[in-house]
Amino acid sequence: MGDTATYSILDLERLTGVKAHTIRIWEKRYGICAPGRSNGGTRHYGDEDLRHMLNVSILRRKGYKISQIASMCREELGQRVLDQVRDGSGDRRVEEMILTMIALDEEGFRDILQTSMVEQGVEGTFTRLIQPFFERIGVMWLAGTINPAQEHFVTNIIRQKLIVAINSLETPMGPQAHRFVLFLPENEMHEMALLLYSYIIKRAGHRVLYLGQSTPLGCVRHALRDQEGDVLLTSITSAYSGEALTAYLNQLSGEFPTHRILVTGLQVWQDEELIPRQAHLMRIAGTESLRQFLGTMQEIPQLN
Repeated sequence: MGDTATYSILDLERLTGVKAHTIRIWEKRYGICAPGRSNGGTRHYGDEDLRHMLNVSILRRKGYKISQIASMCREELGQRVLDQVRDGSGDRRVEEMILTMIALDEEGFRDILQTSMVEQGVEGTFTRLIQPFFERIGVMWLAGTINPAQEHFVTNIIRQKLIVAINSLETPMGPQAHRFVLFLPENEMHEMALLLYSYIIKRAGHRVLYLGQSTPLGCVRHALRDQEGDVLLTSITSAYSGEALTAYLNQLSGEFPTHRILVTGLQVWQDEELIPRQAHLMRIAGTESLRQFLGTMQEIPQLN
């Protein structure tokens, strides 16, 4: 794949974790990269430079000296990195995920996820690996280097892993099991967090009815029918903002006055002052807030 984006040296610092000052020294002493220059003399880098610096960063974390790394050709460097896939965690694994995403390496990407899930569990993998990974590729999105194929590639693999983990849990049937209805508003497609919430809720001993992406309120109403006491959970990342967000939440609250409603997502966190203050409408900020809510469920009677 040829270069499709241009990075500044500060972009490389954010994406690789290597300080810009260090990159400059490595370039001068070891020829690690040969950046292009603008008319004003400012360094700029391409996709191949980014891949190379990610590989360099991984091996440096593994204990290789920069002089050793500089003596390797790029093919050898890449192979040394692949040899480390099963042996490590944390930031290095995030870098490996970026590399396998760029290469559309399904086997490598699945292997990293599976190893992390065995070692850290589903929630640990999501909070310590997947979330930092999406933060890093968010920078790459801004730089214009992530294409839709790469986004769909990684999102679908992670989604499949979460669904398998959810399906591996037994369906709670006891009298203390509340029912949670999880859905995204119409035109909202970012369901990764919703799937994680589904896993956490089911693991805590409650039933989950998962309606998924872009769900009209009429479909939610049909799913509930005459049942009362359910908890509704929705996440709003991009579908509504500003006054439209307030209007949607007012409509949601009005449609389901006997149900507790949990709302989360980027737009909810950013526009907190716009969230209506109905007693049964509750803002949650991520997995810890959800776990705190679940801890109170036995103390809360079914609403009538």
